[in-house]
Amino acid sequence: MNDAPYTDESLAVIGHHGYITFDALRMLSEKKIDFYGLRFDGHLDWQLISNPERKLGTLRQAQYAASMNDELRQTVARAIVKCKVASANVALGISSRRMLTTENKMNSILQYEGSCALAYWERFGEIVRSYGCKFQGRKAEGAQFLMNAKDIVNAMLNYTYSLAYGEARRAIYAVGLDPNVGIYHRTVDAHEGFVYDVVEMIRWIADLSVLNVARAGLTKHDYTRLWNFTFILKDSLTKQLIDEFTRLMNTHAPFIRNKSWSYRSILFENVERIGLWLRRTKTELTLTVPVAEALRLQHHRTVSKMQ
Repeated sequence: MNDAPYTDESLAVIGHHGYITFDALRMLSEKKIDFYGLRFDGHLDWQLISNPERKLGTLRQAQYAASMNDELRQTVARAIVKCKVASANVALGISSRRMLTTENKMNSILQYEGSCALAYWERFGEIVRSYGCKFQGRKAEGAQFLMNAKDIVNAMLNYTYSLAYGEARRAIYAVGLDPNVGIYHRTVDAHEGFVYDVVEMIRWIADLSVLNVARAGLTKHDYTRLWNFTFILKDSLTKQLIDEFTRLMNTHAPFIRNKSWSYRSILFENVERIGLWLRRTKTELTLTVPVAEALRLQHHRTVSKMQ
């Protein structure tokens, strides 16, 4: 079932050698296959999106207005955080009684997200360490932390989040919104604000990809450690992460009217809901990403091959 107006296929290039013809690019576009290149650290070098950007000027005007309206920002932030926390907690089996309400202002929403993140990363750490992997937590250590991971798990997370950003960017363009202007996240020149908004709904899928690859086993041949003690993933490991993340995004879950939707289609539907709400076609904004039974992490204590 292909619910979204784009295919569930994409093609990643690791490395920077080789040639591609215009005929090949045209074929990828006709087949609606996204094409992107990644650096060794997961940084996106370039991305060719197969679906032409929709020309919806009034929709973008509404997005820009919402990005500067505190009340509208709070509504979007509340919907995204509720969706993110609900899915992540179910995926890792975390129980929480705390709830967000319409009374919560931005500071309360941020505090709620932060407290949930502490419990989430504690649980994530317990699981990945049981696989024999070192993990220092997702705690910033200076401006270059995200691109200079101090352990192999953080390097894997950074890389897989780059894949998730590509999925978010693709859904945003398909709906016709601007990836650069955030509503929940503030708009700054340093990053694509709305990509950061949308990716929150599928970060847990990237996290599961890392856990699944780690559970399968890591060796010292999968990475290189630099003089400053940061980690670089080798092609063998990046391929595993790409394959696993792609597999999970292509997994289907019961969604609208209990029909089976891929996670790519589910993400598009949620971004479409934001667009409809911005144009006042919908009076309420509810975002949901169900967790398929197959994606609910069954915690098996296995010993990693990492020495």
